[in-house]
Amino acid sequence: MYSRYCDYFTRLLNHDTALRAGWSFDNSIFPTTTVNFGPNAVCFDHLDFANAAAGWCAITSTGNYDPTRGGHLVLFDIDMIIEFPPGSTILIPSSVMRHGNTPIQAGETRAGITQYAAGALFRWVDNGFMKADSTSDEVKARMAAEAPQSLLDIECTVVEAEEFASKDELQRKHVEALNALSNFVYGLKGQLADQEGLDGKIDDDDKKTILTTLKDTAECINENGLEASIEELEEKPSEVQGIACPKL
Repeated sequence: MYSRYCDYFTRLLNHDTALRAGWSFDNSIFPTTTVNFGPNAVCFDHLDFANAAAGWCAITSTGNYDPTRGGHLVLFDIDMIIEFPPGSTILIPSSVMRHGNTPIQAGETRAGITQYAAGALFRWVDNGFMKADSTSDEVKARMAAEAPQSLLDIECTVVEAEEFASKDELQRKHVEALNALSNFVYGLKGQLADQEGLDGKIDDDDKKTILTTLKDTAECINENGLEASIEELEEKPSEVQGIACPKL
């Protein structure tokens, strides 16, 4: 996708060098940027139908808001609601995937920066830097022959977006399971060190057994946490409780 953008826009800028002065950013492949200054930027369910259908749109969220309680990106076609923290960027095929975002809370602020490419720019290059109705019969025939591949490119873009969304969801669940296990281990370890808590209620041998189990679990997290499955991480607290609870 990046290579395709480079190819088309290099040809476009070589054809009309004056366009270089209006390019959004020197280090961005996207020719166009729109800023929604907010202060409560919210978008309803929509498609950016003028954007390149077989292309990506880079959306950056900014502001001061709690991303766990508002400002989520909603992808309606694949039933996904994604946390969208300030300062993060998400890429979606905005022309063919319905999207919007949830409101933020009172007193918070949110703005948005969107980078994209209009589909008309690609058609302009394909048509030899002219409108479609001004092209030769030869160009029209070539464009007609390439149309099925263009539709296939659009389909592949949507499939890729769905795959990325599924991977992101799995990653989120994995991080949550890993954090929950870590919090459980260090929380129980803290209770064992509290003289007014568990420390004063169990004998030294039982305490040593539990601490050894917690140490082994912490080492397992450090060494294998990233590779462990979500199911393994979710089952681990029950294993630790099976050893610790009879001694508490």
